[in-house]
Amino acid sequence: MNVNLNNRSQHQSNVFSLGMMAIFLAVWGLPGFTLGQPQRNCGTMSHLDEQIKSNPGIRSRMQSIEDDTQTQRKSAFHRVTGNITVPVVIHVIYRTPEENISDAQILSQLKVLNEDFQRKNADQIHTPSQFLARAANTGISFKLAATDPEGNPTNGIIRKKTNQFAFYSHNNGVKFSAMGGADPWPTTDYLNIWVCNLGMGVLGYAQFPGGPSITDGVVIGYKYFGTVGNGLVAPFNKGRTTTHEVGHWLNLRHIWGDGPCDVDDFVSDTPPADKPNHGCSSGHSACGEESMIQNFMDYTDDECMNLFTKGQGERMRALFSPGGYRRSLMYSPGLDQTIIEEEPIVQLPPEDLMVEDISASAALIKWSEVPFADGYVARFRRSGSSEWRARKFQNTEVRITQLSPCTDYEFQVESVFDKVGTGFSEMKIFSTTGCSAISVSDDEPIPLMRAPTGLYVTNIQGKEATINWSKVPGASSYTVQYKAAGSEDIISEDSNQPLLRLTNLNPGPIYLYRVRANFGDVIGPYSKTSFFIPAMFASSMRSNGDQDYIKVNQIPGQDALKVFYDIPGTGPLTISVFGPGEKHLHTYESRDIQRGSPFALKTAKLPQGRYELRFKDRQGFELAQTFEIRR
Repeated sequence: MNVNLNNRSQHQSNVFSLGMMAIFLAVWGLPGFTLGQPQRNCGTMSHLDEQIKSNPGIRSRMQSIEDDTQTQRKSAFHRVTGNITVPVVIHVIYRTPEENISDAQILSQLKVLNEDFQRKNADQIHTPSQFLARAANTGISFKLAATDPEGNPTNGIIRKKTNQFAFYSHNNGVKFSAMGGADPWPTTDYLNIWVCNLGMGVLGYAQFPGGPSITDGVVIGYKYFGTVGNGLVAPFNKGRTTTHEVGHWLNLRHIWGDGPCDVDDFVSDTPPADKPNHGCSSGHSACGEESMIQNFMDYTDDECMNLFTKGQGERMRALFSPGGYRRSLMYSPGLDQTIIEEEPIVQLPPEDLMVEDISASAALIKWSEVPFADGYVARFRRSGSSEWRARKFQNTEVRITQLSPCTDYEFQVESVFDKVGTGFSEMKIFSTTGCSAISVSDDEPIPLMRAPTGLYVTNIQGKEATINWSKVPGASSYTVQYKAAGSEDIISEDSNQPLLRLTNLNPGPIYLYRVRANFGDVIGPYSKTSFFIPAMFASSMRSNGDQDYIKVNQIPGQDALKVFYDIPGTGPLTISVFGPGEKHLHTYESRDIQRGSPFALKTAKLPQGRYELRFKDRQGFELAQTFEIRR
C-alpha cells in the first residue's frame, strides 16, 4: 500500500449566492434547545491540525514515520516479537476534590487498557462473527512506572493542585507547570497521561508520533478516565476514551479516516467508512461494507467498543521495531532496566532569525547555527500568500532576490538531521523598501487607511509577550489596545514599529488585543480582535488567537447551532451572523453567556456554505469563529 499523508480527500462546501440570502432570513430566535444525547468528542485531529499550522515540519516527520511503518509491517526480519510493555506515568491535575481522582480509579483504567490491547476484555464476546477473524491481541501492555527519571522508586502517579478552571488542547497547557499543569517525564522513556478537567466538551486528545517531544502524550478528561469514581459520566464510563486516545498515540487514525469513503486510515483490514458512528447502532453500512462500529477507533459509546484488528496491531507494533519511533520505551528506566546510552543530540530549529541589507528587491536573512545539524531549509513568501519558495543550505545565511518593492514578506528556517527536518522556526516578518510617499488628503483618505493584518504573538513567557503585525504602507505609527478578558480596563500603547512588547501582564487570564495604524493626524480603523494567554512554557511558542475557546457547530437535524464560548466577559455580548463578502445576515438580542456552558442559537434555513459568528462586547472588542452549514 502506497501511503501519502498529503493526498487525503477533503470536503469542499459550496458558497451560496448572496442574492438568495433574504428568503432564508425570515425567522430567527433564541429558544431553548435540547442538545441531544452526549456524543464522543475526540480532540486529536483538530490538535494535529493546529500543530501543523504552527509547525509545518511535523507533516514531513509524520510522513517519514509512515514510510517506516509500512516497511516494518512488510518485513518479518525487522518485526518485533513478544510482548511489549509500556511504562506509564499518570499526572493528576486537579482543582476540586472530585478532579483529584483516586488510585482505584487510575488502576481501573490500567486494567481496561491491558484488557483491550490484549483482547482480554469480557465484552469481546459481542464482536460480530464477520469480524472475529480480524480481531487481535496486539501484544502491548501498560504498567505504571516503577522508577522515576532520577532513579527513585515511584508508583507512577503524580498529583498536582492547580488554579486553572479547565485546560484546552490548542495550547497544551496541562503539560506545562508554568501554565498550571505538570511538565512531562522524558517522553522517550514514559507514556505521559494527564488527567484533568478538559474544556470545550472534549473527552480526550493525543499527540501522534512525530510531534514535539516536549508535548508527547495523552490527555483525558477526569470524567472519562477509568471505570470507578463518582464523577464518571455515561456513556463514556468504561475507560474506552483512554483506549481510543492511546491508539492515536500509537499511530492509529480514526477508523473512517476522517473523510469520505476514499480516505484511508492506513489499515487494510478495517472496512472503509464515510463518517463516524455514534451511540450503539449496529448494522450501519457505508462504502459497500458493514461498518465496524465495535472498533476502538470509532466514535461509538464505550459499551459498544470491543476490538482492534490485526492490521491495527501490526501498525502499532511497527513503532517498536528496531529504529521505530517508540522503540526506546522498551528499554525505559521506568521498567527497572539499566540502559547506558550516548547523550542524544537535541534536534531543534534555528533561533535568532535576522534580516539585514533590505532593499526594494532583495534582503539578507540569517539565523543561528544549530549544533550537529547537517544543513538547513529556508523558505519565504509574500505575506498572505500560500506559495512558499524554499531552498537548502549548508551555511547560516542567504540573500533572497527578485522581491517586490514595498511588500511584506515572511520567512522560516528548519534544521535538517540525517535528511529529516526538525520543523520550521517561528515566523520572521520584514518589509522591502521602495514605498512611494503617501499623502493623506481630504479628497481620498479612506483607501490609504488599512487596518493591520497578520496579527500574532511571540515570546509569551511569564508576564510578558510581544504582539506582531504586518507593516501598513504609509503608517507613521501604530496603536495597540489590549485588556484582560472580563475586564473593562483598556490599555493603549503606541509603537513606531509593527510590534510591541507588553509587560506587567497577569499570568493566567486571556488577553484580547487589536491594532490600528495612524497616518499622521489621521487615525485608521482597528484590526480584528485576537487573543493570547500569558505564562506559556517557552519563549519560542507562538499564538495567533487559537479558537479552541470558541466553537460553533451545526446541530444535526436542526436549523440551529451549538455554541461554546469559553472566554470570560463582563456584561452582555452582541452576537451577529455574517455570510460571504462580509454580508450581515442577522444580529441576535444581546445576552450574557455562562462560561464553559454550551448554548443553542436558532438559524434560518441557511443554504449549505461557510458563515461567521461574531461576538462583540460593550467596548467594541469583537471575536469571530467560522462555521459550516451542511445539507
